[in-house]
Amino acid sequence: MGRGPIARTYTAPVTDSNAKPVSTTKKGAGATVPGGKVDMPRPPMAVALAAVLVLSGLAAIVAGLLLTGHKGYLVHTLTKNNPPVTAAQATSAQQKVAAAIGKALPAGASVSATTITTVGDKAADVLGDKDVIPGKNISSNDRKDQQKKVRAAVSAELKVGTSVTSATSTSVATSVGQTVHTDLVALNKKQHKKINDNADKLPKSQVVSGIVLTIALGFVGFGAYAGRYWTRWAVPIVWVLCSFTGTSAGITSLLQIGGDSPGGFRAGAAISSAALIVGVILTFLAPTRAWFEAHRPVAPAGAPQRRGLFAPRIPPPSGGGGGRPVRGRDEIPADGTRSSDGKRSTDGKRRPSAAKAATDRTPTKKRVEPVAVSTETSSTDTLSTDTAATKPSSARTRPRQASKSRRTES
Repeated sequence: MGRGPIARTYTAPVTDSNAKPVSTTKKGAGATVPGGKVDMPRPPMAVALAAVLVLSGLAAIVAGLLLTGHKGYLVHTLTKNNPPVTAAQATSAQQKVAAAIGKALPAGASVSATTITTVGDKAADVLGDKDVIPGKNISSNDRKDQQKKVRAAVSAELKVGTSVTSATSTSVATSVGQTVHTDLVALNKKQHKKINDNADKLPKSQVVSGIVLTIALGFVGFGAYAGRYWTRWAVPIVWVLCSFTGTSAGITSLLQIGGDSPGGFRAGAAISSAALIVGVILTFLAPTRAWFEAHRPVAPAGAPQRRGLFAPRIPPPSGGGGGRPVRGRDEIPADGTRSSDGKRSTDGKRRPSAAKAATDRTPTKKRVEPVAVSTETSSTDTLSTDTAATKPSSARTRPRQASKSRRTES
């Protein structure tokens, strides 16, 4: 009592001044230093991986550029793969359509709407026959278009209500057959024009795809150089996509190195494909895997544990937090008893529930029992005696006590 605050002093420990200072930032290999970087030497395999990925994209661009001056080869290849309708096929279709119309339109018959439909269907069936025009020479849409045109030609030649003579049947068959031949020749020109357009666009599309591939592989290569963990899966995924989409970096280019395509294009495509395959192999070598593992992101403290794709589900923590709390379980203490607002307390005794405890706290009315008093006392004494002898009651019960005292006095 009465003393002021006591001053406390601190004396630093005495150290040897000749002791060498210890670095607090120097870590072992693979350890994280301040700033989020990993103190680990970059393996040569990671540098080689980044280099071959960029090389694969650049080789694809060169292959597309070397394909530009070979339009004749491209036209020949496209025509071989998708041959157009030939002149012999057009002539054969003309003759067979005329013969089919002559059989379906005999002399002496009367032309009706049903007759026109029947003759048109017979002519269209000839063009739908794949023995007349094979499927490799004409697409299904072009075939349906030619059938529609031949029906229209039959409807234009025949008039409802006219009589069919031998000359009329021959004239209609000849006219419709000539229309079919003309339409097929026009289709042949359309197909050749489409082939020439594709031959002009193909080198440009190869260059564009090479540029896109170079950008993608350059991004993945930078990730490999920096040690991004996702790179170990990005490299094989890019290789699979290139193989299925038919780009120069796919495995198909390496398998077709002995084909008849231009030598420059084959060489560039083969280099691109081989470089990407080498990149896939380097990704799974031990030094590269250790480099990626050293940069693998670590979950922060307190974050929920991640599970694998096929791993079992991780149950939520019993103390709440990130998971959804289980009813009644997050309030159980270590000794297995319920908390104060449960059914059991920490001492093991059963406690009433919250609803029952709330009901017990509600005020209840208590019955006031009368007290016998002497008849010799006055009404004022009786009222005071009753008030003192009884427990405190509400204002509602006081008039009853006064009336009872009056009856006792009388």
